[in-house]
Amino acid sequence: MDLQTFRSRQKHTRFDGLSYTPLTVAYVDEGEGEPLVLLHGIPTWSYLFHAAIPELAGGVRVIAPDLLGYGYSDKRDCFDRSVKVQARMVIALLDELEIERATILGHDIGGAVAQVLAVEHGDRVRRLILNNSVGYDRWPVGGPIELGDPFFGDKSVDEVLRFNIEGSFPDYPAEFSSAVLAPYSDEEGKISLVRDASGLSTNHTMELVPLLSRIDVPVLLLWGEEDQWCKLAIAERFQSDIRQARLVTIKDAGHWVPYDQPKPYADAILEFIRST
Repeated sequence: MDLQTFRSRQKHTRFDGLSYTPLTVAYVDEGEGEPLVLLHGIPTWSYLFHAAIPELAGGVRVIAPDLLGYGYSDKRDCFDRSVKVQARMVIALLDELEIERATILGHDIGGAVAQVLAVEHGDRVRRLILNNSVGYDRWPVGGPIELGDPFFGDKSVDEVLRFNIEGSFPDYPAEFSSAVLAPYSDEEGKISLVRDASGLSTNHTMELVPLLSRIDVPVLLLWGEEDQWCKLAIAERFQSDIRQARLVTIKDAGHWVPYDQPKPYADAILEFIRST
């Protein structure tokens, strides 16, 4: 699915109460059946899942929002983008769509949002999937730290963005990396991505650590084996801290596993949903 086709399938809604001003959220809603919410990370948006959504939508209803400040959701420089606010946005979207409970999948920082949802809004989470997720005190690392403070040193914002973003997709086809980065090509998008990075905080996952053992729903840890950012050691620690957590790894996949291996990725998700 190319960029324009994907964008044409996005819907938009607006929420009061997430900030001092109403905020717009873009999302995809495809398929029928049990609801599955897909939450992306940084610097991506819901397009990260574009190859997996058709595979998933044959078995479940897939809802994939752009997090606040990302993709084609609101990118104005006037609101909080922390994972806690993102979790509140997901709850607002579930309410808007009249969904009582859903399977929540979080990739990268979307995994931090998913953890917040499982701990603070457990009654809305039917199952939890942490997919190459951040966790504990292992994030943010590398590029996002510099991206969140681009005025440190003598680099311009454009130089920091180019170095960090292009470094995220060094060996990927240009059509994929260009589509992922399209929302951040203008000045509003650039500043928004800086604000997204500055909103990342280890504190928001570390405060959840004592509560992970209380998660009382089936949990899938779905990991691309070659991820060099959210390494398998994070999944193994989740497995020891979360009851009912099972680990499934996908070969020949790195951090961007929904793009690397969309069919095995979707198959693992659907099997988890069917079996639980």
